Amino acid sequence: MTDVTGPVPRPVAPAAVAARSTPGRAPDRPAIVQSIMEFYETWMVKTETTSPARELAYIVKSLIDPLARSRRVGSTVVRGSGCALWVSRNQRRALEAFSALLAEPLALVQCDTSAPLGPMSLRSVATGVMAGMRYALGAHERRHPPIERLRLFRVAVNASILLDAWMRWLQAQRPSIVLVSNDHMVACRAIAHAAQCTGTPVGYVQHASVTGLFPSLRCFDVAFLDGARAEEIYRAKGDADRVTLVRTGAVRNFALHRARENPKPRSGAVGVAINVLLDDARLERLLKMLGAAPFASRVVLRPHPGQRLDPAALPSGAFAIDGSASIEEFLRTVDVVICGSTSTPMEAVAAGVPCFYYQLEADDVRDYYGFMRSGALPELTSASDLAPALDAPETWARAQRLRFAEFDDACVQGVDAVAHRVRQVLAEVVRRAPPGEIA
Repeated sequence: MTDVTGPVPRPVAPAAVAARSTPGRAPDRPAIVQSIMEFYETWMVKTETTSPARELAYIVKSLIDPLARSRRVGSTVVRGSGCALWVSRNQRRALEAFSALLAEPLALVQCDTSAPLGPMSLRSVATGVMAGMRYALGAHERRHPPIERLRLFRVAVNASILLDAWMRWLQAQRPSIVLVSNDHMVACRAIAHAAQCTGTPVGYVQHASVTGLFPSLRCFDVAFLDGARAEEIYRAKGDADRVTLVRTGAVRNFALHRARENPKPRSGAVGVAINVLLDDARLERLLKMLGAAPFASRVVLRPHPGQRLDPAALPSGAFAIDGSASIEEFLRTVDVVICGSTSTPMEAVAAGVPCFYYQLEADDVRDYYGFMRSGALPELTSASDLAPALDAPETWARAQRLRFAEFDDACVQGVDAVAHRVRQVLAEVVRRAPPGEIA
């Protein structure tokens, strides 16, 4: 493990680099597609609800679009400088905070989850189809039902096309380093593998909490992690032998840590953070419980970005803010936060807002990130459990922050020692890039 005070880590061993991707050689496409698809196959494919007809339409679209449409990643020119590629708003938030630590800010570039820098060649699409067929055949052997095999075929085709597209983009732009802020999305893993194939240093910055279900980080050169728990998860996958693991604290929440020094007025509001795995019946039970509590003057629901709630379906006294509202805005409006299986406790604790766990999802995702099992997050069983936190929020939040230290190093180390350390590590990663591969 590398923390913010230790020496600059040693370069990755040459054998470890060779075991991943060798710049200048044709990529081992089946192995790379397998790596890109790892999380999608083990988890995401089961959560989709597309019909066979809709899935076939998606497949046709995924084959035609790269040939017919000219998509661009963005107009930003990053040649010779560091760049950060983001897909979602949460990823952008993490990368913007990370970039702010650097002497030379990164070029932040929004990327399309479909093939960038199109149109792609017919050969690339044909190669993608072959990769998809090979992957779907393996999915049949792994006993996936037909509808899942269709989904896996479609996503594997897209993964292969994305690999080619990002290799072409990186060869044209030749950035000094590429950072992404997701370790399991197909688009982000395609970027990481494309970077390895072109000899471009590539790093991972956490944008949310992680779980052992997430895939290995071996397609990255360096990973900037929130704390000991994330490091433990990736060490268990053997990543420490091939990836430089650097614990920086949750950089995305540094502004919240600093803002904690300026106490906000009490609002009497209880916040509830939800996500796309929401069980409506469980939410209804929670809102009824809070509606009977005399100290909860109002309940503010924050959907996951992109998620929408029907205001008419909410009970009296509760309302939902726009999912596009920032987490900072949400935390300023509430005195306490109740969460299901989300990363919001990390932000709430950084901001000094007491936080509780209430199961809002199905049983198979209960306490997804392990906050409750670790003792960092108490489970809400009745509305009266909130009273101590509301009576002495500063004292409660301070104690909870210490319990979250294993998830976020910044809870105990502070935030001022990180910038110099991050610059050192990035400089070392760029320095050890293959000769002649970086302009």
